[in-house]
This record gives sequence, C-alpha cells and structure tokens, in this order.
Amino acid sequence: PVRSPPDKLAQCESIQLRYFQISTDKSHDLEILTLLGEGSFGAVYKASHKSGSIVAVKVIPHGTVSSSEDQKIMGEIDILSRCDSPYIVGYFECFIREATSNKPSEMWIVMEYCEGGSMTDLIEARAGQPLREECVRAVCASIVLGLEYLHGVANVCHRDIKCGNVLLTEDGH
Repeated sequence: PVRSPPDKLAQCESIQLRYFQISTDKSHDLEILTLLGEGSFGAVYKASHKSGSIVAVKVIPHGTVSSSEDQKIMGEIDILSRCDSPYIVGYFECFIREATSNKPSEMWIVMEYCEGGSMTDLIEARAGQPLREECVRAVCASIVLGLEYLHGVANVCHRDIKCGNVLLTEDGH
C-alpha cells in the first residue's frame, strides 16, 4: 500500500538532496511522547503529529558526526525514501531542527511507527518461552519478502539483519 505522509508533509518547502528532500524545520508539528530506543547515531522517539498520526522520529545530532557517519545516515534516508513496501518501514520526511541556546541542531527523520516493537522486544517479553512455529514462519516470510523487495526493486543489500531491526506493527506484521 502507498503511505501518505501525515498532513501531506511532502508539499513543503525543501532542498533537494539525492533522491530525498530535507524539508524546512517541522518540529513544531510534532510532540515527542516517549523514548523508544537509542542507537549509535541518535535516539528514536514515539511522537504525535498535529494531524493526530503517531510516528517514529529518529533524532540525530547534526554537524557532530564524521563525514563517513554522515554518509551512512544519508544513505539510510535515501534508501527509506525510495521504498514503498508493506515489509519496509515507511518514511515520511527529514528535516533539520535549528540549534537553540541550549541545544545543538538536530536532524529529525520521521518514519512509520511500529507499535509492536522489535523482534528483540517480543522475544524478551516471552521470558524464555519459545515463539509458536506459525509466528516464526510468518516473521521469516515477511523478512524474506522485505529482503526480496530491497534487493530486487530498491537494488539494496541489507547487511544488518537482526532481531532489533525487525519491527512489528500492532497486528504483528
């Protein structure tokens, strides 16, 4: 299915970079609700968009990463912006939040919120109880379909397949 960004975010003033656009600062349209996790580049938050949509926002300190890390971040955004598959997390937009007197500038990447968490979260919640075979089969099939899309359509080879990178929607997809 084709995902439409909350409140038609794609119709904003922006600067064209590679295949994606970095929009003007839209942080005022988002209310950060909770921290979902932290990674090597920044943190991911659950946020509410002014349209009422719930989204995930990856916040990365801007201008503080090396040029190779910056290229990795831009590559990730580029890939996400080109994908349109139910097996790949949806991408809505990216913008730079300008620095304030008490905070450096930040890059905000707005994506689909997967309320089911990651496979790691699901496994840990099972407290040692194995997942049912049909659940494992469905997850594996979805991973293969996502990889098939990335390889065949987006021409991308995913090199970091792990439970923490497999995200689930509320209905388990």
